[in-house]
Amino acid sequence: GAGAVEGIVTNAQGARVEGAVVAGGLELVYTDSAGFFRVENMPGGSHELAAGDPDTLRRGSTLVTVVPGQTVNAAITLGARASIAGQVRDAAGDPVPHVSVRIPTMRDDKPGYIYVIADLEGNFEFRDLELGSYLLQAPGPPANELDAVAQHAGTDPRSAYTRGDIPPELDDYTSPLETVNPILAASIARSQPHLPEGGPKAFLDDGFGWARVTLETDSDIRVADIHYLPMGSVSGRTTNGEEVGIGSRVRISGLSVANDGNPLTSTLGEQDSDAATGEFFFDQI
Repeated sequence: GAGAVEGIVTNAQGARVEGAVVAGGLELVYTDSAGFFRVENMPGGSHELAAGDPDTLRRGSTLVTVVPGQTVNAAITLGARASIAGQVRDAAGDPVPHVSVRIPTMRDDKPGYIYVIADLEGNFEFRDLELGSYLLQAPGPPANELDAVAQHAGTDPRSAYTRGDIPPELDDYTSPLETVNPILAASIARSQPHLPEGGPKAFLDDGFGWARVTLETDSDIRVADIHYLPMGSVSGRTTNGEEVGIGSRVRISGLSVANDGNPLTSTLGEQDSDAATGEFFFDQI
């Protein structure tokens, strides 16, 4: 036999959510203006009901035990979400226009990152993130390369431009999902795109930097500006035991950026010092 489940969907602050999608029955249902839903023809037994708000990407679920011929009450609370906003500036303090900013992530136990593209003044925003601590890094790969990869993967590249300044060549882009499932397409369009590690490479010749921030409160917007680390030069001499300059292979290692945006210690340069004087010089370190 079958039964029914009815109840309400609320957000983390206790407000009822209109237009939330409730799944777990034979078909999707949507909450009304009072956050109310009803799922008919649920088979008897234990089931998980999941709800999501297409506008804010908040999700929640609950377990219910359906009794044939009866209506069971259920309440679903959507998880808390918050946002990060900031500006990217180079080592001289100037805004970096249209730079990609990324947050290293793990999906299916594989490293990758979500990203957004800053506007002309270097302003960026990550929207509707789960509460927790985040590391932000810039620059990521060039925006045009990320746009191409997103389109190839069937992801709307415009979703990365959370502060506007969408390139004219993307004005006429249509997501394949828009004609199949407009609600799902709208939800995905609010998600920052995700790429696995090993995609386009970032160019770090002009500098790079990180910022760390913790999201603790639902609907909060935390500021996390990224300032590129200063760069300089390193010089010296290679000598023998008698302090006489000799030619030798010199390698310099230091802080760099991994393919997913995390900090990494790597070789920054390698050269032979002068055979007569032993002098070496590394620039832009």
